[in-house]
Amino acid sequence: MRRHFRKRRKTYHPELEGILKKNSQNKTQHAIRLARPWNDLWQLWEKFPGENEPWILTSEATSIEHFKNDLHFVALPAREVTALAAWFPTSDPALLQESVLLQLEVAGFTSSSTLPSNVDVRKLQQNGETSLARACVFPSDFPVSPTPRYQGFFPSPFAIALQEDTILCWREGDWVVVVVPCRTETAVWEACSNADDPACFKGWLESFFLELQPTKLLEPIRKIKDFSGLLPPSGFLGISVEPISDPQGPTPKIPSPLPSWFPPGVRDAIASSERMKKIRIAAIAASVVLAAIALSTGSFLINLHWKTLTLQKQLQKIEDQASPSMRTARQWEILAPSIDTSLFPLERLLLAVQSLPREGVRLSVFETIPDGIRIEGDARNVGLATLYFNTLQTAPGSEAFDWKMPSPALQPDNSARFAIDGRFRQ
Repeated sequence: MRRHFRKRRKTYHPELEGILKKNSQNKTQHAIRLARPWNDLWQLWEKFPGENEPWILTSEATSIEHFKNDLHFVALPAREVTALAAWFPTSDPALLQESVLLQLEVAGFTSSSTLPSNVDVRKLQQNGETSLARACVFPSDFPVSPTPRYQGFFPSPFAIALQEDTILCWREGDWVVVVVPCRTETAVWEACSNADDPACFKGWLESFFLELQPTKLLEPIRKIKDFSGLLPPSGFLGISVEPISDPQGPTPKIPSPLPSWFPPGVRDAIASSERMKKIRIAAIAASVVLAAIALSTGSFLINLHWKTLTLQKQLQKIEDQASPSMRTARQWEILAPSIDTSLFPLERLLLAVQSLPREGVRLSVFETIPDGIRIEGDARNVGLATLYFNTLQTAPGSEAFDWKMPSPALQPDNSARFAIDGRFRQ
């Protein structure tokens, strides 16, 4: 099957120059680009956004590869997509879908290995409990650049606006395409490879019409618009023929809804682009969150630093105000042992001596230390040592101390050696 057309031709339209110049001045708009096979070439049509903006034929080429990555929509050659249209005795969408798929498999158009995305089924008309459905079986692949810019692929009969009760006939390279409408929708089409033999083409077209008789799709047909030049102007099988000599062909259109089929390479490129877009969005979101955290942390640290400086200034002010009093307090602290009578060593010794019983207890060590006193001595027995300790704790002036005495050490002659510590209370 040949995918390239036979020759290259340039078509110029003077009325387009002003339109192209006007559109090129708007740098913020991006034209929608559609590639369509017509006659011996591929056409590149452009349309700027806006309902009233026209489609403009900007260039033609012998191969679709000539347009590289500049395309958004591609109208596949009609021979690449198989079409089937028939009435089915059901109005239930799910049952209609299953019936169409079964009919395709019985006719040999699909198999168990056919991907669901390669089949597009649409209900065209409903009459009571019967429905007219059209099925399109797309190829497994189509040679285009695998870029994510593509927005849709559809058969070339979908790219032409149809008229009710009018069949269209045109050439695509070595093939002739015949499209049968259902009202203004494309119902079914066929492609004949004998584009150079009018007699053979007419025989093929007659067979095609006979095949369509059971489907009741030909009943309202009254005219054939012939862009191929292969049909006689006098009519064909009782249907009037309107020869049209227009190398540009009719203005294209974008079908709605678009089929979901994409070539595998393009589908992978779109999926990869979507993943990268999600990654970029996630990265931007993470950057925004991190920036917000950094801003919040920075604000908190600045506020904390400002509060620290304020407290330092206040502390320095208080220190400056309290410095004379602190020096005076320190001087009194230094003088305390000299002027506080309760801290005199003789006063502490007097406290220890006045608490002695009349007999039985002898002091051997009396020591003054900065935070209290230490007393060591001998008692005739443990009871006298304990009596002395209790008396010492209740004596006048002893309340300034915390007193502690470990258990006295019993000597061989039953006497007891004791040690008492008195620490100034805080």
